[in-house]
Amino acid sequence: MRAAEFLPEQQLDEINWRAPVAAAGIAGAIGGGLATHNPQPVEPAAQVMQIDNPAPTVFAPLAAQKPIPSKETLAHAKSLLSNPEAKLVYQTAVDAGITGTELAQFMAQCAHETMNFTTRRERGGKEYFMRKYDKQYNPANAQLLGNIKSGDGARYFGRGDIQLSGRENYRRVGQALGLPLEDRPELAERADIAAKIAVYFWKNRVQPHVDDFTDTAAVTKPINRKLVGLDDRHAKFTGINHLLTAKE
Repeated sequence: MRAAEFLPEQQLDEINWRAPVAAAGIAGAIGGGLATHNPQPVEPAAQVMQIDNPAPTVFAPLAAQKPIPSKETLAHAKSLLSNPEAKLVYQTAVDAGITGTELAQFMAQCAHETMNFTTRRERGGKEYFMRKYDKQYNPANAQLLGNIKSGDGARYFGRGDIQLSGRENYRRVGQALGLPLEDRPELAERADIAAKIAVYFWKNRVQPHVDDFTDTAAVTKPINRKLVGLDDRHAKFTGINHLLTAKE
């Protein structure tokens, strides 16, 4: 598959970044130095919530609903936006031209994927990742991810604010951002790089497929095809959007 191609949408799995993404020219807008980050090894929210997850509510766009966020929802949103980890993600998105309601959705989705900005690392050990991603144990999934060598499953597991998985994705995103992600996949866990990867994903895999950023289901689908955790994503968006757009 050439670098400018996407896999068909119907082939996307519920785990983020399964299908290789296209290289596009936003590296300049989100370039910068490297920072140090030591994430905790816990499981991404999307995978935790997938266990016995009830059927998600498909929300109508907020413009039609005109919801009034509860005090709890607003308090949670304020807590999320005041998190130092979230502030870097926020500023990286703003620098790349993401604003308003779209910015609220971006922050809500990243908050969900990182368990409220507490982790950028998929939980599990070498054996778990090998069973899940390696060609020796899961050849179909390995092929989809571009994991062509034995051991790739344990090396290219999910990392980042919107989790990056698979050798091919690490290679292509690294090329787009001018970073050696294929050779040093652990860089995807670092705070500033994770934010840049998330913006890259958003610009290439979310923006082209969403016409109305108040529609949480439409925003979630490119990130998680099965809409796992939709209720939480929408609740976060409702609060954050109210805070960011109250004066508009």
